[in-house]
Amino acid sequence: MKKENEFKPVPNPIEQILDENCVDNIILMDKDNKPIEFEQVALISLDDSDYYYAMLFPVTKIEGVKEDEEGETLFVLAIDTENSTYRQETNQDVIDKVIDAYEKLLQESEGNK
Repeated sequence: MKKENEFKPVPNPIEQILDENCVDNIILMDKDNKPIEFEQVALISLDDSDYYYAMLFPVTKIEGVKEDEEGETLFVLAIDTENSTYRQETNQDVIDKVIDAYEKLLQESEGNK
């Protein structure tokens, strides 16, 4: 019998992000070890990097995090598949490259319709 206060385990976020069939939201822990739920937008690979980059939007507003003019907050995670680690990408040049690559993929997919 399942107890009411039992927690189900949080899935491994790297496995979720890299699984092309996964449609579930990604759960990451904040600095206070509280879960934050994200919607994955894309997984991008850049030619000049050994990392994969996950583009994520938080499902709910995160207190203290600035939103853009559309009211969104994009998080870019750099994923090191060799070491099964990830970190938030903070280098704006890399973030811009990831966004450019994503926009190029969108344009290519629209051209194929």
